[in-house]
Amino acid sequence: MQLFVVLALRIPTVGELRAGTLEILIDNPLSEGHNEDDSYYIGSIPVTEVESVFSVDSTKNGKAHLSFEVGYGLVMGHLKTKAIAMSVWTSASIKVISSIPPKMKNSSCTTSMV
Repeated sequence: MQLFVVLALRIPTVGELRAGTLEILIDNPLSEGHNEDDSYYIGSIPVTEVESVFSVDSTKNGKAHLSFEVGYGLVMGHLKTKAIAMSVWTSASIKVISSIPPKMKNSSCTTSMV
């Protein structure tokens, strides 16, 4: 329930939105160490990446204080809306997880969310 409230109140401003491709390389199992020249090229996949900025109003020492948080999203395909939604989810889930008491962070319920 708390996560839904956090998601409903956060409206992002898209800081940077990029679409492109990522190469998929697999290391040569017979070579020692990591060398890109020895890697096998499998192919490439299209991706969309977004960084969103969220304004956060808070009070500090009785005075109104404005700060900003950043959300990040990366999805396969050229799906701008999905990448923006992922950045909102990332920012909100980090905020919720950081508000969980330390005793509960070690439970199996919260670790499966992360």
